[in-house]
Parts: sequence; C-alpha cells; structure tokens
Amino acid sequence: MNLTKFKPQFVSTGNASTFLFNNNVAVIEPKIDGIRIILEKKGNKIRLYSRLMRDWTKQFKPILKKLAKGITYENCVLDGELAVMKNKGFTSSNFVMRKKLENDEKYVYFVFDILEAGNDNLMKWNIITRKDFLLSRINPNENISIVPFKVIDNDEDLGIIYKKVLERGGEGIVLKNFEPYNKGNFNWIKKKPFETLDLEITSKKEKKDKKGWIYGLSDNQIKVCTTCSIQDFKIGQIVEIKFEKKYEKGESYSLRFPKILRLREDK
Repeated sequence: MNLTKFKPQFVSTGNASTFLFNNNVAVIEPKIDGIRIILEKKGNKIRLYSRLMRDWTKQFKPILKKLAKGITYENCVLDGELAVMKNKGFTSSNFVMRKKLENDEKYVYFVFDILEAGNDNLMKWNIITRKDFLLSRINPNENISIVPFKVIDNDEDLGIIYKKVLERGGEGIVLKNFEPYNKGNFNWIKKKPFETLDLEITSKKEKKDKKGWIYGLSDNQIKVCTTCSIQDFKIGQIVEIKFEKKYEKGESYSLRFPKILRLREDK
C-alpha cells in the first residue's frame, strides 16, 4: 500500500439517530481526543503518518519499539488515534505535538481499524471482519491499546452509551456503518456535545490589554468570524473551532460564541 497517496476514511458530523436509522445497525466507539495516525509495520520497523500522510515517525521515536511489540502481524497497516494519557486520564489533543512529555504523561496509540494484514487488503471487508483481524493480533501494552466498541441497532442504546462516555470525561462518540473502508467517503460520523469546524487564521491583532490576540477566521477565504485567545497562532494556520450555533448567510455563514480549541498540526 502506497501510504504517501493514501486517503483515510473521513469522519463527518451529522445526526447520530438518523445515521443509525438509515443503516439499521452500526458500530459505536468512544471518540479519542488525539490526532489521527496511520501506522505501517514491516517486520520490526514502524512508520507513522498523519491524516494527510505526512511522515511523523521521528516525532514519536521513543514509543516505536513498544508499538512493534504490541502488534503480532509481521506486516500490517493500522488506523487509530495517538493521544497523551496522564494518570490514566486523557489530556487535550494539543499535548500530542509537544516536544517533551512530563514524567506522569505517556503516548498511547488507540487502534480502531486494520487496513492490511500480511498480503491481504482488508479494506474491501466489512468493519466487523476487520475488527476480528484486529482483536486477534494486537497485544495491548502501555503505548498501544484497542478502542472498545459495541454493535447497536436502536436509539436507546445510542443514548445510554453516549451519556456514559461523556460522564467518564470522553469527548464524544463515533458511529460506523458496516460498509467496506471507503477512502475519503462518509461512512463514519461523530457526535459531540458541541459542534466544531476547522478554519484558517487570516488576520491577527493584539488585544488592547496585551493579554492575547484577536483572530479573524475564514473558510476557503470567506471570513466567518472573529474570536479572542491567549494562545499565539500564526496567520495561515488551521485551528479547530468550538461554537454554539451556525447561521447560514447565502454562500457564507457566521458562528455564535466561537472559541479556538486547538491548533490542527495535522493540516
């Protein structure tokens, strides 16, 4: 598999109940607050790629041996989220790209899919078959784990699991239909207690009190909103925005109560 040109399965936003109704049955998983990583194993060598297929292997060199030990396939390609854990709890995804972790922090690669095993391309198989391949050949250790999942077919179970994930400090859930792995398509959706968008910083000025900056945010060069933050970003960078409501205005839109959550270093 040529990962330099690979496009991972896209995770869209949408109505979880409608998604479940339209698919009759779905896999539900907790959404991990980390960064998307595609892992390639060849023998004992591990390579890590971002969602846009940038090679991030050197960035996470300290955990490569532990990742290799946790995967019993000689050759495979995995899909998952790399997060930073602190005292058995999740930190913000912003922590993942820091140059150095604290003593009580560690990287954990949470695997949720397998795309290739040996010489077998698994993307043509349904997600349950792929999960079976995954569960049989991953031995979790301190740096690699498998994302738990459950198959559901009704709205009641969806609500119960979603509530439990939030009560335990989770970011939200991901629903996946049983279709084969479709690169770039919309077979998976996420549900959070708030909505988010990725926008580009197109303007910046310091606040009058010198305690932060005022940023102008745009979507495909169309200005969407302004917001303040004490974080120092650069014009041209992509950030994830949390907001309460979206107001459509012809080909543009505006956001109510936008707030910058994090820098999207994978974009």
